[in-house]
Amino acid sequence: MTEKVSESQIHAVYELGKQVANNELGLSAAAEILAEEYRMKQSTAVSYVNTLRCILDGREYQRTVNLAATRYFLERIRDDFGQSGLQRAVSACNQHLRYYGRKGKSELPSLRTLLDEFESPADLEGQDAQARFYKEVRHSIADDDNLRQRRLEQASPIPKTEIREVRFFLRNPDVVAAVLLRANGFCERCNREAPFVRAKDGTPYLEVHHVVQLADGGEDTVDNAIALCPNCHRELHFGVLP
Repeated sequence: MTEKVSESQIHAVYELGKQVANNELGLSAAAEILAEEYRMKQSTAVSYVNTLRCILDGREYQRTVNLAATRYFLERIRDDFGQSGLQRAVSACNQHLRYYGRKGKSELPSLRTLLDEFESPADLEGQDAQARFYKEVRHSIADDDNLRQRRLEQASPIPKTEIREVRFFLRNPDVVAAVLLRANGFCERCNREAPFVRAKDGTPYLEVHHVVQLADGGEDTVDNAIALCPNCHRELHFGVLP
């Protein structure tokens, strides 16, 4: 019987697998941590970490991981390594599909559908825009506090929009920067420290969330935004709240 892999185990595989891929941690050590701290079978842990290493490197892998794990890996690789990293990861998944085809096994239609989502022109354009936006956020964080505050006071609370293949709000990078600086590395909902630091620049990984969503008419302001750890952010969007 195939072991069911939980969301927390998937998250842990990604964080530990990145360390293995960077030669910061051995495969056996990562598998032991997954087994002891996350109750994952050692054989499953080794398989998942090895698959993630292949996905990070853009290489063919042969052991299939569940769809939730594949989605999470692709989302996180896109966030941590940008468009080039995502393209390598998608290439690895496509090689896996071809491997399955050569073996005469299932065509894995759910994986094919998932890859179509990440390969779509609208998604690629949106991720390029996101990369540019977070570059502006980093510049704002490094900027003088007075200059940032002056821009915030002069900025319109209603974000501009552009119509492409999909609709994007052009968020104010100064708002994100100010909220991240206010949070100082701690989730403003659960008050816990950020779960890890970004590979790109070593800053605490928190996500800025609008209390009243922009799509619902919320303002792009510091007062309408909070910094959240990934778990709290996903719970607000997808969880059952009291």
